[in-house]
Amino acid sequence: MTSTILKLENISKYYGNKKALTNIEWEAEEGKFITVLGPSGCGKSTMLSIIAGLERPDTGKIIFEGIDITHTPAYSRAINTVFQDYALFTHLNVYENIAFSLKIKKLSASQIKKRVSALLETVSLSGYEKRDVRTLSGGEQQRVAIARALANEPKLLLLDEPLSALDLKLRKEMQRELKALQKATKITFVYVTHDQNEALSLSDDIIVINKGSILQKAPPDEIYAKPVNSFAAQFIGDGNILNSVVMDNGRAKVFGTAIINCETSGFKKDETAYALIRPENVYFGSAKENSLTAKVISSIFKGEYYEITADLNGERIKGRSEKAFEAGQSAKFEFKDEIYHLMRS
Repeated sequence: MTSTILKLENISKYYGNKKALTNIEWEAEEGKFITVLGPSGCGKSTMLSIIAGLERPDTGKIIFEGIDITHTPAYSRAINTVFQDYALFTHLNVYENIAFSLKIKKLSASQIKKRVSALLETVSLSGYEKRDVRTLSGGEQQRVAIARALANEPKLLLLDEPLSALDLKLRKEMQRELKALQKATKITFVYVTHDQNEALSLSDDIIVINKGSILQKAPPDEIYAKPVNSFAAQFIGDGNILNSVVMDNGRAKVFGTAIINCETSGFKKDETAYALIRPENVYFGSAKENSLTAKVISSIFKGEYYEITADLNGERIKGRSEKAFEAGQSAKFEFKDEIYHLMRS
């Protein structure tokens, strides 16, 4: 049975007249991987700094393991942070970086050696003890930073865009390693990123934030399938946001004539709404008589399929095809038989 390890209550933060965070409220269950997702400047890192104790909120409380730690200094919190630039001590080798906090806690040399060796094995860096951290690759430096953060066994680990400086292939590898590490240690991770694919692949829960306010907190599949609004829909995965008119019996009309199945509870007949249709549910190359025809804008090879972007009556539609189309060419497309999601904004 899981329990709440972290709770933010009505957190707001100002910088002069600018409000960085507005009435932030959410909870994190123990042992979960929580991702805070949003664009640059939306307040993600500010929120992390407040949880870590590096900044103080102007209003609200931070409850950690049932105790109010809002005014507890950072060094007294069982919380560690991995920063974007890793912040390794360049005058210390790998072993000394990881052992740093353990020496401050005055553990014995044998205790430190045992703990550091176990951490190096956990992050797949056994044998790197004497290496100069400046000679390590980006991925290796990131692992050292994580091992150092885990050294004093925090109950909560905060990660502020730790993979953003890595190339795509290495970032994918480190995503898998991070997820495996979190599962193995059972430590609660709160991970900040603006990378939607990263959020989808890593998270137990995603918090979508924009302009200092939380829009939605839910598991990845729920946010992907039922985003709260069009911003969340476009920020978590790729999506077609189409103007629609609600009909009856779970249907709506898009592009003036095309009828789609959708969840219409809470909507009135003839109400205008936005319909979310993911590109994987749009098939270009249809031979059906009632399919729609659009003018191709681009056709991009993605390996298993071609990604097609087209225009129909001034609205863009993105989908997939088994073959390429030329820009300017007319192409027929159809929607897969799914129940689509409607949004008011």
